[in-house]
Amino acid sequence: RVSSQPFGRLSSAMDCCFGFLRGRKVHIILVPGADCKPFVGDVRRAKALGWSYVEVKVPQERGHIIEDRRAHFVEVAELLKAEVEVAQAKYPRRPICLLGRNNGGGHLAFAIAEGLKADAYVLVGAVPSISEFRKCSTYDPALKFRKRLQDQLGVAGLQRIPELAVTDVCTSLRRTPDLQPEQWHIQNGSQDPWIDETQAAARRAYAEVGIAEVVMADDHAMESEATMDARWAWLRQLGRRR
Repeated sequence: RVSSQPFGRLSSAMDCCFGFLRGRKVHIILVPGADCKPFVGDVRRAKALGWSYVEVKVPQERGHIIEDRRAHFVEVAELLKAEVEVAQAKYPRRPICLLGRNNGGGHLAFAIAEGLKADAYVLVGAVPSISEFRKCSTYDPALKFRKRLQDQLGVAGLQRIPELAVTDVCTSLRRTPDLQPEQWHIQNGSQDPWIDETQAAARRAYAEVGIAEVVMADDHAMESEATMDARWAWLRQLGRRR
């Protein structure tokens, strides 16, 4: 039986010795939104660069739509921490970057506030404050959420929506210890109906922690070629500066 170990050591040595010529390879951990939509464009670009990647399978949210939300986020945070540990062991010389799209961005920000550490973080189309969106927005998903909540708990249930703020992206950013703005890339769409007028106050959290929000002419999916090109230009810089 031929061991693959020497080839692994050779690959790591080549990454180290020749990285300055072509940029270091990066390992990307992709965190999907609630729709579990695959990262077709991001995967295509990662493959073109010869970068490694993994698409995380995030468990579906279960239980009470308010009372059990934080527990679900804690569960996903532990899952993401484990993915980072696996990646660091497998690719010890590569920068590790996590990319969270939509609700996956919320999961990622929460996990970082809970102690997850990697080299870079990308949030794409992540609603800054899902609690404000669900409380005040007139967009159909927010209206359906309030109707479902009122059907279950009555008018008193609507008064509990602010409890969701513990999992808001803006909350997670504000409670992240020693946040390093240069590690973050936040990309939102100017045509995203989820990031509407209810998000104005929450978006100020980016400036408060020193992160520049990049706004693209895109919708909630954030999959246009221009959007992809912009975030991958940032990611390639990560490979060069490490």
